[in-house]
Amino acid sequence: MNQLLNDRRIAVLVVLIGSVLAWLPMQLSGMIDSGDWHVHWFRLQGFSQSLLEGEWRPYWHADANGGYGAPTFLFYPPLSYYLGSVPLLLGLAMPVAWSLVYLVTILAAALGSYRLFRLWSGAVVAATAGALWALSPPFLLKLYQIHMPASGLAVALIPWLLGAVLSPGQSAGKQISTVAAVSALMILAHPMIAVQAAIVTAILLCFVLIRGEKKGALQAIAGGAVGLLASVWYWLPLLLFRDLVQWEFLLNPAWSWEHNVLFSRPEPPYGAFHDFRTLFDGLAIAGLVVAMACYAATWRCCKDARGLATALVLSVLTCFYIMSPAGVWLAETIPPVGYLMFAWRWLGVHWLLGFGLLALSIQVCWKGIALLPGRTRALVLVVPGFTLALMFATSLAVVGAGPWAGNWGLESERISGARAERAIRDEFWPTLEMRPKSMGEGWRLDLERDPMPFVWVRTGDLRVRSLSRAQHRIVIDYEATRMSTIRLKHLNFPSWRARVGDEPVRIETEPDSGAMTLTVPPGSRRLRLDYEGWPWVSGHEG
Repeated sequence: MNQLLNDRRIAVLVVLIGSVLAWLPMQLSGMIDSGDWHVHWFRLQGFSQSLLEGEWRPYWHADANGGYGAPTFLFYPPLSYYLGSVPLLLGLAMPVAWSLVYLVTILAAALGSYRLFRLWSGAVVAATAGALWALSPPFLLKLYQIHMPASGLAVALIPWLLGAVLSPGQSAGKQISTVAAVSALMILAHPMIAVQAAIVTAILLCFVLIRGEKKGALQAIAGGAVGLLASVWYWLPLLLFRDLVQWEFLLNPAWSWEHNVLFSRPEPPYGAFHDFRTLFDGLAIAGLVVAMACYAATWRCCKDARGLATALVLSVLTCFYIMSPAGVWLAETIPPVGYLMFAWRWLGVHWLLGFGLLALSIQVCWKGIALLPGRTRALVLVVPGFTLALMFATSLAVVGAGPWAGNWGLESERISGARAERAIRDEFWPTLEMRPKSMGEGWRLDLERDPMPFVWVRTGDLRVRSLSRAQHRIVIDYEATRMSTIRLKHLNFPSWRARVGDEPVRIETEPDSGAMTLTVPPGSRRLRLDYEGWPWVSGHEG
């Protein structure tokens, strides 16, 4: 029996089968027409175009806001877009690109959880629990219904981080480098999930300290600090520009903590993903019940495993607490914490820790179960068997198959080619929260129907001979006999710089619309505008 539980070949097969099963609906049927898929298709197009133009670190999305542009990639984490850009730059289609991103995400989740669970259970048990997590409804919800590739990728990295923290007897160099690499990738994938992972990691580090491994805990903390520094090129510009964007749209009342914690979301139209309210709450409760049952079994069967089981169940309870109304005082005390309390941000790690407890309880209790009489053993296994069957049925509904596919706010209709093209061509609202404050009330206009030309001559006699635009660059060749003032259909934002030849040109901001206005010298000249990067390079003035 012990040999079966530790057979690595079977474990690898289980992990691969579970990953393929989780990914197949995406590959065979395509993405479901729900959630934020169009947001990310639209953004990935601009991101990959920036890379094609030689910008290794994209900041600006020139096509956002009806062509006015927005500093989307200055704020949104870039890792999922870097991954998605690779197949696009190789000439593959957008659906294939996202399908491959999701495949990488699922494989990362399954392999990372296998590596984590392997620390306290046999290979087959760890692989089975890892595959089940990759097939679980909370994880698949992110990919199939909500379509949050950045969040899904970050959650898939959490078991890699926990595995690096909990592995005993590692050399200092190996542990620090592993924790640093995973931490940096997680921050680049989704900073909010990285904060969430840090909370869970802090709880488990207490267990490491109690276990007497002070050195290991310090190494893990050092690795996290190195990872934070390694990702500074992403998060520091974000913090420096935080006062120049309309974050209130990101944290508006319809998205605040009071409408998105467990049991507390109101009826539509308020609350993010309110259609999934019943499903979110049910999955949270189910995860808690299974975790507590596994904890009780472990406590009864093995004294040596009680410490680890207690650390895991405390993490589960913390996740549940933050999602629940009892955790509301956290958001009242520290308002930014409210953004961390969205139920869909915690369900993935909530179930990951529950499957960790499941793997531990099976490992320590399997011998006792195997010794039970046949009927008794069948009775003991019927409850977890029924639970797994129910989980698989729910997962089928989440991926758009099975009899429940149309329930709990779930969708099953797949994206058509025409729908995808229309989303990429017409979408402009996804960057609402990232619009510069200089835009004022201009966002209320229907920017797609803005009749203004890209270059509008307000004074003077300037005539445009040619105009070319890239994601981070605008070049206008013009002729003028006297000084002319022009208005560009382009939002002004710090780090945009204008030059005519070698002479700098001041960029002014048009009231309300936030558009650029410039006064350029006469002659047959070339006006060039470039997004020049970070504020300490190009200044903070507009």
